[in-house]
Amino acid sequence: MKVKIVLKFRGREMAHTEFGFQLIEKFLKEIAPYGHPDSNPKLLGKAINVMISPLPRNKRAKNPNEANSTARQEPNNSHHHENGAPRPDPSHTRLSDGQPPAL
Repeated sequence: MKVKIVLKFRGREMAHTEFGFQLIEKFLKEIAPYGHPDSNPKLLGKAINVMISPLPRNKRAKNPNEANSTARQEPNNSHHHENGAPRPDPSHTRLSDGQPPAL
């Protein structure tokens, strides 16, 4: 899919847009194995915009997350404590005065 990258400047950051362009260029170099920019980054108003298109599947690098997920499958036990008992849902917990706990 195409992705739009927007880097917004606030306040006095507009005085140093060159740092924003350096950050965008660094990002584009890091994602070069997966996609390429449709055009050069442009300053429009208070933001730098650039559209990124994916490379064709045969030229694209492999997804690093898929390689890790197939090598090691761990069950998701996030709703259990270490002793195996389920964790209480904080939204259902009430104090003695009937008020929900402050989060």
